[in-house]
Amino acid sequence: MMENAGATNDPENEPPVITGSGQQAVTLPNSVTVTATAQDDGRPRPRRQRNADLTEGSAQGLSVRWIQYRGPGPVTFSPAARVGGDGKPLISTTQASFKVPGIYVLRAIASDGLLDAVHDVTVIVK
Repeated sequence: MMENAGATNDPENEPPVITGSGQQAVTLPNSVTVTATAQDDGRPRPRRQRNADLTEGSAQGLSVRWIQYRGPGPVTFSPAARVGGDGKPLISTTQASFKVPGIYVLRAIASDGLLDAVHDVTVIVK
């Protein structure tokens, strides 16, 4: 669990729970599909927000974003993030594309706006 810097403390807020894909293998130039499912307690309540990643005026709640945690070359995610409402599981599926063979660790980060949780997927690229 990670706490977001500058966030207000809510003692009743629990971090999201995230599960997902296990280890996978892929041969270049193919891509791999990875999935993570996040669940949250609905705290803090989603607030209306405007930003470039979200549709104008949409509610922000539980979100999952994918990053490259480790690996010898760049990884492209399509899509890189998913935002959902409160109280329902959020399923984030992304295509990960690689340019260089090696062992990669892809990280799904679930956030409720205050607390984060992570799930790592190892991908062996040949």
